[in-house]
Amino acid sequence: MRLILDANVLFAALIKDGITSKLFHSKSLKLFTPEFIFLEFSKYEDIILDKTKRSKEDFRDFLEFLKDKIRIVPVDLFKDFLKEATEISPDPKDIAYIACSLAIKAKLWTNDKALKGNLQKVQVITTTELFELFKT
Repeated sequence: MRLILDANVLFAALIKDGITSKLFHSKSLKLFTPEFIFLEFSKYEDIILDKTKRSKEDFRDFLEFLKDKIRIVPVDLFKDFLKEATEISPDPKDIAYIACSLAIKAKLWTNDKALKGNLQKVQVITTTELFELFKT
């Protein structure tokens, strides 16, 4: 399954070794995210480390694992979809994720309730739904 990850899913995985981080180990998932995401992590590393239940070493190891596991989608690949994404996105912060999803024809993995059920051209899946799919 091809999935575009938004920041809240990645932050959840980094903060706690729970369901979200366990899903990242699935070989059935092909994970993608816009190229700016790891800049976000660098910018907020201290805040994430303050909230995390991981040690600093475990946090950095898991971040490296994520960098290896997740394919980066360059802006050039999704820029032609930004206008459409802007028109359908309920929040400007989600435009790049929606554009990526449209560009590579992947579901959007997010826990953002505003996106679930509000995007007609993008299929949205939550962590709970994804976990249920793999549980059965």
